[in-house]
Amino acid sequence: MRNDDSPDVVPPEALQMIGAWTTVPAFIRDRHLNIVASNHLAKELSPIFTEGVNLARIVFTPGELPLGVEIDPQQIADKLKESLARYESDAEFETIVDELSSVSSAFVEAWGDASETVEPLPFQIRHERVGPLSLTYQAMTMPVRSDLSLAVLRGTDDSSRAALKRLADIISTPQI
Repeated sequence: MRNDDSPDVVPPEALQMIGAWTTVPAFIRDRHLNIVASNHLAKELSPIFTEGVNLARIVFTPGELPLGVEIDPQQIADKLKESLARYESDAEFETIVDELSSVSSAFVEAWGDASETVEPLPFQIRHERVGPLSLTYQAMTMPVRSDLSLAVLRGTDDSSRAALKRLADIISTPQI
């Protein structure tokens, strides 16, 4: 039986909030970097922001990161390490680290580095409908669920902000 503290329950208010943001791509991730909820614009930006995706796995598993998405793998490893330092290790953390260590030398290298990631995290997406976007990812711990983080994506320059607006307009226009 689920309760409001179980890891797979996102507060309804948070779902309503990100769902109402039609011009701001946003998602909610858990402490293991699993996407547990995302709004329509985030999903349209890239499948990496779809519920069920684990950001560490998609970045480090060879062949999983979609074409056109560029993100510094060190940043994702640092986010996972930061989360592991904040929470107790558990079977899911151990599975992710073991799995990625066995398939990715880039993960082993990034996991061993002692860098400190500072937000917002920059990354690039080449979107088939609106072209290249330079974005940042800023995550904030949710007040009612400290094991969840709300992440907001923003364009880093005028061109990327305009492309995000164009994409929001495209997906909000009813198709005939």
